[in-house]
Amino acid sequence: ELVFEVNLDPEAGSPILLVSEETYSIPYHGEGVEDITVENESAGWQVTVDEAAGNIVLTAPAADAEANKTYSLQLTATGGDDQSITTESIDFYHVTFDDPAGAFVLNEGNMTTENGSLIYITPEGYVLDNAYNRVNGTELGNVTQDMCFHDGKIYIISQNGDTNAVGVSFDNDGLLVVADAKTLKKVRAYTKEELSGLDWPTHIAVLDEQHVYIRDNAGIWRLDMTDGSLHPITLGRYEAPKAPFAVVDEKVYTYYNGGYMVGL
Repeated sequence: ELVFEVNLDPEAGSPILLVSEETYSIPYHGEGVEDITVENESAGWQVTVDEAAGNIVLTAPAADAEANKTYSLQLTATGGDDQSITTESIDFYHVTFDDPAGAFVLNEGNMTTENGSLIYITPEGYVLDNAYNRVNGTELGNVTQDMCFHDGKIYIISQNGDTNAVGVSFDNDGLLVVADAKTLKKVRAYTKEELSGLDWPTHIAVLDEQHVYIRDNAGIWRLDMTDGSLHPITLGRYEAPKAPFAVVDEKVYTYYNGGYMVGL
């Protein structure tokens, strides 16, 4: 007699969230199975049956694929004497990170002892925890502070990067991380040593690769990513306050003298 059962992780949730080109394996148990077919194939989503391992393997679309965000997988196993079993639908959702209706939550973690992390909330309200690590397999710097968006990229600055205030080293991607805004894949990263002129950076704004503005305890700096050089921005005798930048009409503004704004 035909037996066909899929064994879903009870903690997987519904829908199951997958980032671009991520694979997901569903173990199955079958007896008397002659064939397994996909009932509702969808463009961009790939489903294969690994009989040797006893798994159904699903791969999410590429970030730029013309494919539906959601996919309901349904399988039919057939056996002798025209026997067949069709599973209930298993729902999946393809997560990309560039929808303006989505939201990020940047977590600094415990001061000096943990790497930062990033949560993404889709427009539908689905929550992808530790999104940067999920995509890259690596982590953000120690005590992440701020992030900004420019020209299809996300810039994330941390206070300590890969070495904390008392000299303890961390396994992470450094002080400044640049990631693709759609896939969240790392594009570029700077270690604390590479940006050793910075003292506990807290905020960042970007106009282009030659004008990356970073606020730290000493003031405001302009990072030129073409050569990695840091240039101090003089604001007179007033320190740069610990506040986010504002970007308006291709100019970066910060607070000055406790209340006024000044363009950089």
